[in-house]
Amino acid sequence: SQGPTMTQEENKTKSQLIDELSESEQRWRSYTENSPDHIVTLDTDFNIEFVNRPSPGLTVEDLVGQPIVSFAPREQQSIVQEHLDRAVTSLKPVRYETVYDIPGGGKVFYESLAVPRIVNDKLVGLLVTARDITERKQAEEQLQRQAAIAATSTDMVALLDRNYKYLFANEAYVKPFG
Repeated sequence: SQGPTMTQEENKTKSQLIDELSESEQRWRSYTENSPDHIVTLDTDFNIEFVNRPSPGLTVEDLVGQPIVSFAPREQQSIVQEHLDRAVTSLKPVRYETVYDIPGGGKVFYESLAVPRIVNDKLVGLLVTARDITERKQAEEQLQRQAAIAATSTDMVALLDRNYKYLFANEAYVKPFG
């Protein structure tokens, strides 16, 4: 006696499922390998399950299995924990910014988005995407320094748009006009 055999239709369905799973895996690999952002999956305890690319000075092996909060500066860890907790309790995406101290010196600023991962109506963890915003932060700091210099300068400084509408005028500029 022979064991159960699959019909042609069942065999085709199994083949289609295998093809669909393979295609799904290829899409995920393409997303994670080609994304400029860090993509991290966390379990419900916020331990790292997967990361597509490590931060400078780290390896994937350094990260997997570790709590993501431990990679934030000590003074930011409770804040990061609060953001992750809020994503879990609200079941909604939560956006936040963090700083990563590069071993050996330097900082990387990240804008992160923590999104609940729900499978079969059950929370299984979070998906976190982290975008390097270091250049933007440095530009903002430079603009703030320049604005402070312009505001405190004894020279008359004004900024107008292309329609000659005033956007900024420092005290030295305004004072003579009362």
